[in-house]
Amino acid sequence: MGRRQQRAQRMRDEARGVDTRTGEIPEFACPPRLLAPAVVEEWLTTAELEALSEADAMIRASVRWRCARDEYALSLDDSTHHLRARVAQLCGPVSRPVWRDELGAPWHVRRQ
Repeated sequence: MGRRQQRAQRMRDEARGVDTRTGEIPEFACPPRLLAPAVVEEWLTTAELEALSEADAMIRASVRWRCARDEYALSLDDSTHHLRARVAQLCGPVSRPVWRDELGAPWHVRRQ
């Protein structure tokens, strides 16, 4: 495998959230109501599911994950401080893949 192929494979793995040093897929102890939206929509037909590419499925899952995470953060009462810290505590260090050049950036600076 050439360098370009290795780099492409590493970038695909990083997009999936795989730790490229160990090859482990991260597992976070998330509440089930936050994990549920990551499942591909059940109203897709069988033909649509077969035609669904991995990239499409990842996009759908990340959008639904973001919506569920934000809905969960908004469902907490206003007296709760540090909502994002609490959500991060529940969902693990990252709730979706982060671009390498934005690793140290605060959440509001990152691309959405």
